[in-house]
Amino acid sequence: MKSMTGFASKTDDDISIKIKSVNHRFFDFRFHAPHELLILEKEVRQKINQVVSRGSLDLFVQIQPQPQSQKIVKSKILDLTKAKAFHKDLKKLSSTLKLELNDELKLVLKFGDVFISDDTSHLNSKNTLVENSSFKKVDFLKSIDVLLKDFQAERIREGKALADEIKGLLVSLEKVRTVIDVLAEDYPSELELKIKDKIKAWKKNLKEEFDSERLNQELLLLIDKSDIKEEVVRLKEHIKACQKLLSSPAAEGKKLDFYAQELFREVNTIGSKSSSVKITGEVMQAKAIIEKIRQQVQNIE
Repeated sequence: MKSMTGFASKTDDDISIKIKSVNHRFFDFRFHAPHELLILEKEVRQKINQVVSRGSLDLFVQIQPQPQSQKIVKSKILDLTKAKAFHKDLKKLSSTLKLELNDELKLVLKFGDVFISDDTSHLNSKNTLVENSSFKKVDFLKSIDVLLKDFQAERIREGKALADEIKGLLVSLEKVRTVIDVLAEDYPSELELKIKDKIKAWKKNLKEEFDSERLNQELLLLIDKSDIKEEVVRLKEHIKACQKLLSSPAAEGKKLDFYAQELFREVNTIGSKSSSVKITGEVMQAKAIIEKIRQQVQNIE
């Protein structure tokens, strides 16, 4: 059982990474990183999605620049076209001014601006991510793996705390259900007695006889409609199902959310069927407990 909320961070000499998540119905991921790292977003997303199935996640990456002395020196490539063009211009100038041209190669190399930097990609063959960092792609992805382990441990710890709290609420709900179950045994008799007392009072004001057989049929129908035993039994089964899901290592948040709604539905039906003051009091208590369960279930993956 894991919580959808969590946080973890990892800082090395040249990179800082942190991840945080909050509740969400689906998997929603955002990658906040320097431009040169965005090419790794797909790989990072896949790694996270392997351990997270639901929740809104943000991953923040910050590259720490190295001191100037430690910067990677760019390699230089000779531009032959520019070198030839500059040498041609030198010879033309020498001829025009009738001056002797000495050390031509040195002049070309010194003044010809014939070198270009080998800076075709931040992610070069050596896997270096950025020019002023020694951090590499393979190291970055390993750091993501380490970060996710810490992140998972935090989510499992918080998930266990949530599960323990919900289990306690389910125990309280089962106690209320037991009381309702006992009250439900006596409720039909109480309802029948209550209705008969009212009928006696009505008879005194009636001027003509009424069909007692029809009255008994209506009475039985009313008592049958007020029967809450089926709802009490289903409530018990839903509580058991929730307790079983809370012991599962899998992501059961959606199922728990469904059962929380069913718990409320059964209790609400019991309240609408019954006119017993005692049962109504227990129903109000049950609704308060279920509302707490529903709130906590929203945090589970």
